[in-house]
Amino acid sequence: MSRNPRRTVRRTIPASLLSVSWWLLPLHGGAATSPVPGWVVLLVAVPCLWLAIGGGVVALERVLAGVFDSS
Repeated sequence: MSRNPRRTVRRTIPASLLSVSWWLLPLHGGAATSPVPGWVVLLVAVPCLWLAIGGGVVALERVLAGVFDSS
């Protein structure tokens, strides 16, 4: 007796994951208690991420230049 593959796939998705309201809940229980405002965190985090990504690009470029340099 063969099983219907669609029926098997449908059983693997929990109904709680289909609810959009579940995705909109905050990750913490109450209000954030950080003494630093969110805009200050963004002003520091965004340039730091840019520097980290830029440093990674420069490092990768140097490694690949050494590998593919034919002179």
